[in-house]
Amino acid sequence: MEPWRGNFGRKVSDLARELPLVARKRPNASNPQSRILDGLNPAQRTAVTTPAEILQILAPPGSGKTRTLTSRVAYLLSEPNCLNPENVIVATFTVKAANEMKQRLAALVGAGVERRLLLGTFHSIARRYLIKYGYLIGLSSSWGIADAADTKAICQRIIKRRGLKDTIDPRTLQSRISHFKARNLTPQANASPVCHSTQPSTQQTKKQEKNLANEDFIMLYEDYHESLDASNLLDYDDLLLRCLEMIKQHPQCVSNVEAVLIDEFQDTNIVQYELMRKFAWKAKRITIVGDPDQSIYGFRAAEIGNLRRMRAFYSDTLVVNLEENYRSSASILTAALEVIKQDAGRHDKPLTPTHAIGPSPVLRRVPTPALEASWIVGEIRRLRATTAGVIQLNGIAILVRSSPLTRNIETALAREGVSYKMVGGTRFFDRAEVKIVLDYLRVLQNPANNDALMRVVNVPSRKIGDVTLKALLEEAEKKKRTLWDLMCKGVRGDVSWGVKIGKQAETGLGAFTALMLSIMGKLDEQSQDSNLAQIVETLLAKLNYGNFLQRTYPEDFEGRWANVQEVISQAREIVVENDEEYLPEIEGLQQQNSPQTPRLALERFLANAALVNERRQEEQDGGEGLEWPVVFIPAVYEGSIPHSRAEDTDEERRLLYVAMTRAQGLLYMSCPYRSGTTDKTKLSTFVNNPLVERLLSKKASDLPFTAVQTLAHILSAKCPSEREIEASIEKSGIVSRHDDQITDKDPVEEEAKRKAELEIKNHGGGQRQNHYDGPVKFQSARNLNVNSMTTEERMRQKLTTAEKIGFRSANNHLSELKKIGLGDVTCEADGREKEKRQIHNSMMGTNKSVTTAPNDLTTFTTAMITKKTTRKVSAGGQKAPTGSVGQGTLTTFFKKKPPPEPKKQPTATEVVKKLRTSTMTLKEQMDSLPIPLIPKRAAGDFILLSSSPPRPKLAKKQRVGTNKNEIPIQKESVVVNMKSNIAVDNSLRPKVPVFPNSPEFQDFCELIDQSNNPNTAAETIAPEIEMEDADEICLPPLAAEPSVSVVTETASSVGSLKASHAGGISLRGRGTTKRTLGIRRSMNGWQNRGGIRGSK
Repeated sequence: MEPWRGNFGRKVSDLARELPLVARKRPNASNPQSRILDGLNPAQRTAVTTPAEILQILAPPGSGKTRTLTSRVAYLLSEPNCLNPENVIVATFTVKAANEMKQRLAALVGAGVERRLLLGTFHSIARRYLIKYGYLIGLSSSWGIADAADTKAICQRIIKRRGLKDTIDPRTLQSRISHFKARNLTPQANASPVCHSTQPSTQQTKKQEKNLANEDFIMLYEDYHESLDASNLLDYDDLLLRCLEMIKQHPQCVSNVEAVLIDEFQDTNIVQYELMRKFAWKAKRITIVGDPDQSIYGFRAAEIGNLRRMRAFYSDTLVVNLEENYRSSASILTAALEVIKQDAGRHDKPLTPTHAIGPSPVLRRVPTPALEASWIVGEIRRLRATTAGVIQLNGIAILVRSSPLTRNIETALAREGVSYKMVGGTRFFDRAEVKIVLDYLRVLQNPANNDALMRVVNVPSRKIGDVTLKALLEEAEKKKRTLWDLMCKGVRGDVSWGVKIGKQAETGLGAFTALMLSIMGKLDEQSQDSNLAQIVETLLAKLNYGNFLQRTYPEDFEGRWANVQEVISQAREIVVENDEEYLPEIEGLQQQNSPQTPRLALERFLANAALVNERRQEEQDGGEGLEWPVVFIPAVYEGSIPHSRAEDTDEERRLLYVAMTRAQGLLYMSCPYRSGTTDKTKLSTFVNNPLVERLLSKKASDLPFTAVQTLAHILSAKCPSEREIEASIEKSGIVSRHDDQITDKDPVEEEAKRKAELEIKNHGGGQRQNHYDGPVKFQSARNLNVNSMTTEERMRQKLTTAEKIGFRSANNHLSELKKIGLGDVTCEADGREKEKRQIHNSMMGTNKSVTTAPNDLTTFTTAMITKKTTRKVSAGGQKAPTGSVGQGTLTTFFKKKPPPEPKKQPTATEVVKKLRTSTMTLKEQMDSLPIPLIPKRAAGDFILLSSSPPRPKLAKKQRVGTNKNEIPIQKESVVVNMKSNIAVDNSLRPKVPVFPNSPEFQDFCELIDQSNNPNTAAETIAPEIEMEDADEICLPPLAAEPSVSVVTETASSVGSLKASHAGGISLRGRGTTKRTLGIRRSMNGWQNRGGIRGSK
C-alpha cells in the first residue's frame, strides 16, 4: 500500500489511528488472529500488523521485542498474508534466541510450521546455503569449520615461518584478519598498521602492540588463507563472506525468499547487512528489531550505523518505537536511562516503566576488592533471609567486566558455602576431555585438518614426540601434502618420511592410522544399525578413553566422564532422516545433496558444535535478552568500566546500560576505594554524575515488608507474611538485617584524617607568637586566635583579601575590620598609612575627591559626597576636625557604642488618635490596636497594665437605657476595647450611638488622654478587687480571638457589649482603695452577643 511509504518519524499513536479497524480492535475468540495479537500493547500491535514492507522496530530493554518479532513472523505466515514458511528467513544472533523463537512459533501457528522456516543464526543460515550451492563458487565437498583453536594454531605457524615472532602475536593477527574480513575489505588496498574501531573513539588508550609493516601483514594474510584452503576449512568470517560471494554471483539462489526478519540488528556488521539486502533483493520485505542503545559488539565489527544506513537505502522505512518496559522497576530503569543519556550522539527515545518504583539502585563504596566480594556474599545472604524465599540463588547474577575480577568473588562464595555457576568461563566444547573427542571426530570427517590431527595423534600416548610431529608437518607443507596423507603413505612405505622417525614413533603412527581408517569405513555405511552415537562409543572403547581420563585426571574423573557422556547424548539426537539443511528447490538450479549416512550426521554434529561454541560467547559477553531478579555489578571504576583498553567509551557506557537493565527488582553496583593495597581507584564517570548519583543509594535497603511486597509483585511471586520473614531471618543466622557490616569509608583516608586531627590537637592549640615571621601556614579555623594577632598581621590579612576582591572604600574596609573583633584596639599603621589618612581627613572638608597613589599593600580611593558638615567643640575647647557625619578616627570608630534605646510601645490613645479616618471600618480600627503586654511578676503572679481612665466604684445593679431600640446592659459591665487594654466605665459611655469619626468619639478620646496625666496619678488608683466583689464587678475573660459586632447605618444606637460573669483574679495593692486591673477584656466570653442586632 503506497500510503504507508515515507512514514519515518511518525508516532505510533498516529499510525494506530491510520490502521484498519480490524487491526485496531482487540482480538477475540472468533478472530483467527486472536492468539497472535492477544496481550500486545498498541505499539506492539502496530509493529505486528502494519502492511509496511520495510519496518524497523526499535525495542529498548524489556520492551517485549522477542514476542513482537515472533508475533510478526506468525502474522506473516497466517491470513491474510499466508507466506510460505520455506520462503521466510529469520536470522538471530544466538542459538538460544533461535530455539526460544521456535517454541513460541509452535504455540502460535503449530503444525510444525516452525521447522519449515529458515530460522537460525547468520552463520548457520549461510552454512546451509553453502552446503547446497557452494559448488557454484568452487567449494569442495566435506569442508569443515575452523574454530578458534584452529585459527590460532595456523597464525602461530605462519608467524614463525615468516620470522615475525617478535613483531606480532597470534591473537593480534587473528583480530586484524577478522577486522578486514568482517568489513569485506582486502588488505592489499586497505592494510593499516593499527586496527581501528569503526565507531568514533572518545577515549585515548595506549596499545601495547608492535608495529607491523603492511607488506608483512599482506603476506601473513595470504599464508593464513592458503593454510585454510589446504586443510579444506572455512573460518567463521568465511562462512558469511563466501555466502555473500555466492549470492552476488548467483542471485537466483535466494529468488524464492519472500520476507527477511532479523533480531538484534544493532549487532550486525557490514557483511551481515549486505547479506540482508541480498536475501531480500526480490521481495523487498524486511523487518528488523534492534536498539542502538544496546550495541555492545563494536570490538567484533558490529556497526551501529547499519540502522541509519538501512533507512537511507530504503526511503520508505517505517519506524515503530516500543516504549513500555516490562522488566525492571521504575527506580532501576530511571537510573539506567540517566546513564545512557550521557551519550551526546544518542537519539532520545521514550521508555516508560510498567512496574512500581521499588528500592533504589545501590552504589556501594567499599575499602578493597576482597571486602567488596565479602559485601556481595553477605548481601546475598541478607537478601535471601529478608525476602523469605522470594529471591532464590538462581535469580541472582554477578556481572563482571573481565574475568580477573571473579577471583575474589569465587573465593568469598566458596568460603561462605554459597553454590554458584560460572558462566563465560571455559565453554563446554573447549573442555579438555570434550575437545579431544571432537578433534578425533573432525579428523574422521576431514582428514586434511592438520591442526586437529596434530592435537590427537599422540593422545593417548603413542610414543610420538612433539619434535617429530612438527618435523612431519613442516615436511608435509614443503611437499604440498596434508599431514594425514604423509602419515598413511609413510606407514605403508609408499614415500619416505623425509625426516628421522624413531621405531616407537613409527609404530605409534601405524596404530593411529589403522584405528582411524577402521572407523572411517563405518561412516559411509548406510546400515540402520550404524549411527553416529554408536560410532563415537566404538571409537572411545578402542581408545580406552575412560582409563586414560582416570589416569590423567584422578581428582575430577567423574565430572569429566559425565561431559564425555553428554557428547554421546548430543550425537544420538542427530537424525539424518530429518533434513535440517533443507532448502526449497529453485527451477533451473541444482542443489548438492549428500547420502543419508553416519558421515552426514557427523558433519551436522560438528557444524552445530562449532556454531554453538562461537555464538555462545556473545551470549555470555553482553547478556542481551537475559534478566535476573537481582544483579550485582562490581568494580565500577575507571579502568574496569570503561575498560583501560577500550577504544570507544560510548560502547562501554552502553555495556553498563545493558548490565543495569538486566535487573528486575534489585540492582547493586560497587566500587572499591583501592584496586590493590595502595592503588586508589576513581569512580566511573558513567555513575559519577549528579543526575545519576541522586538516583542511587549509598547503602543497600533494609527491605521492609513493603519493599518485599513490591519485589514479589514485580517478580510475580508469592509474597511471604511478616511472620514468615521474621522466622527466615532468625533461621538464617545473619548478624544484622541492615547493610552495616562493612564500612563505606576509605580506611587510608580515615587514618590520615585521624592523624591530622591528633597532630592539630597536640600542637595547634598553644599560644601563638605575637610577631610576624613569614607567610602564615595553613591553620584550622577552630584554633585561630584572632585577638593574639598583631596589627600588622591583621592589616596584611585583610588587605590581601582586598586585593582579591577589587576596590573597597575606607569606610567599608573599617567596617569589616570591626566585624572581625578588633574591639577598642588602636590601629597603629606605619608612617605612610598615617600620612595618607591625614590627607584623606583634611580633604573630607573640601567636598572634593582625593585619590592617593597606590602603594605595596593596596590602593585607597575615596569619593566625597557633597554634604553640609558641622564642627563640634571638643572638651578642651578646640574644634573637632571637619568631616562627614559619622566619620572620625579609627579609635572613635572602634569604640563601643551605647545600645539603642528600646522602642517604646505606643499607648492605645496614641493609636486611636492616628486612626481617625473615615476610610476604616470599626473592625479595621480594632484590629490595628496594639496587643496588650503581660509582664511577669517576681512572685509568679501575672499583672496586666492598662491605660484605662480612672472611674469611681459603680453602683450595684443600676440599669440604664429605657429606649426599646437600645440594648439594656448592666450598670456594672464594662465596655472593653479589645486591642488597647482600655476598660471604659459605663458612666463615661455616651448614651447615644457613637461612631469613630464623630465628635463624641473625639471627646471620648480626649477624656482618656486626661486620665493619662501624671499629675493625677493619685486619683487614678482604682479600688482593689476583692473576691467578694465578684458578683458586683464582672470583667470579661481574656481570649485570643474576639467576636466582632457589625453596626448598620440605620441603627439608632450602638450595640452594647455585655461582659461575662466569670470569676476574676484577686490582687492586693498598696492602698486601701479598690482598683480595676482590666484583667478580662476579651470578647470571646460575651454571653449576650446574640442580642446585638445588625446586618451588613
